[in-house]
Amino acid sequence: MCGSKDDFIVDRNSLYRWASWLKNGDRIWECPQGYHFFHYFHPQFVSQQVFKFWNTVSEGALAVNKFHD
Repeated sequence: MCGSKDDFIVDRNSLYRWASWLKNGDRIWECPQGYHFFHYFHPQFVSQQVFKFWNTVSEGALAVNKFHD
């Protein structure tokens, strides 16, 4: 789950209300700035977080596959 620290449409409280729906390994990340369109203005920050998440998920999947083999 991604948001921006200065987003006034989806504020911090709204973003963190999703926390109870997240599974183990999921995360909430806030871009330092960019308002509601942070993903447009700061794609490099967003892509770094997405890649970190994908790597975590991939490592977990590899561990599960090795366990089941």
